[in-house]
Amino acid sequence: MNDRTASAVAAWQEQLAEIAFNCAAASTAEAADLILATRDLLASAPGEWGRRFAGLPDRAALAALIAAGATTTAALSLVEGRAGFLLSQAQAGCPLATVVIEGLTGEASAEGDCLATALLGALTAALAGPALKLQGAQSVSAPAPGVRLN
Repeated sequence: MNDRTASAVAAWQEQLAEIAFNCAAASTAEAADLILATRDLLASAPGEWGRRFAGLPDRAALAALIAAGATTTAALSLVEGRAGFLLSQAQAGCPLATVVIEGLTGEASAEGDCLATALLGALTAALAGPALKLQGAQSVSAPAPGVRLN
């Protein structure tokens, strides 16, 4: 990777980190804007990431899903086929999502006000990596692909 590509990836990861933090504080009502912002950012991914996120749903299709009240489905359409994920929600608890992206060394988990913001938060955190600047608060390590138990 040349310096120009590395710089573009770092800038892209900074934007992903911002969305991850916004998802953590967002209300369900803000999910629509975050879905569209995440889609636009993934669609503009530099280098190899651009190839991984080719074929995203178009903005109009996502807007139609959101208008129909299907924010979780809209968020899932950004992840399905591109990453492994787990969604859960206790009956009286916050939604939680975990995302694993092949080729990265770890996974990211996030809570949200709704399943859509939790999923977007985990996806963007997984992609943002060191741009999250958690200063060791989150340890990211995992066995090599193919050795995972989950």
